[in-house]
Amino acid sequence: MRLLSALRERSSSRVMQDRLVWQAASLLLAYPDDGFGGRLDTVEELLGHVSGPAGALLGQTAAALRGREPMAAAMDYVATFDMRRAPPCT
Repeated sequence: MRLLSALRERSSSRVMQDRLVWQAASLLLAYPDDGFGGRLDTVEELLGHVSGPAGALLGQTAAALRGREPMAAAMDYVATFDMRRAPPCT
């Protein structure tokens, strides 16, 4: 029974890690508007509870975004995600 309990606990911990990673990624993918600094603060707080490569990569992304000028971050966002400006796929 201890083994099953340990497996359930580990599985539950892994699920929570995944949810924190997904939430952090979602916040990082938001348009860099006036609330973006607050979202970056939230991401950094979430990543305090995430271990492994995903946490490290998301932390690097948050740091890079924090270091960008707001207008440059907005321009990068539009260049990346605004499909109306992209050439048609062939």
